[in-house]
Amino acid sequence: MDKFIRFPFHAIKDPRVSKTDRCVLLSICSFLNNVTNECWPGRKKIAERAGIKSLSVLDRSKSDLQKYGYIQIKKRKKSGSKEQESNLYTVLFNNATTLNSKPQLKKITSSDLDPSPLAPDVKYPRIKISYDSFW
Repeated sequence: MDKFIRFPFHAIKDPRVSKTDRCVLLSICSFLNNVTNECWPGRKKIAERAGIKSLSVLDRSKSDLQKYGYIQIKKRKKSGSKEQESNLYTVLFNNATTLNSKPQLKKITSSDLDPSPLAPDVKYPRIKISYDSFW
């Protein structure tokens, strides 16, 4: 079974992000819930998928990714206990917007329809896509 992973594309070209940071981010993204953009894997599982043997290297990379705005890390505790559970990670695909922002959908009206030169008697919607909202 193939599994596709959503990954913040701008992290690939960001000069601040090291190769280790990218591996850690990719590892975190591999656990991601694609609806909420959240996951809660343990440190050892993240390190294993990222190919990192040192947990201190992993912690430094997670700290850098948080500082650069690619992830948010929230500490979780077991209810009624002081014992910590795994962290809650939220991947910020567009760090210029808020986490709960939703894309604005425009209702297509008859003024948006344009006859196609290939089939003059058929009207196709003209859709404008802004890629800035995705990156």
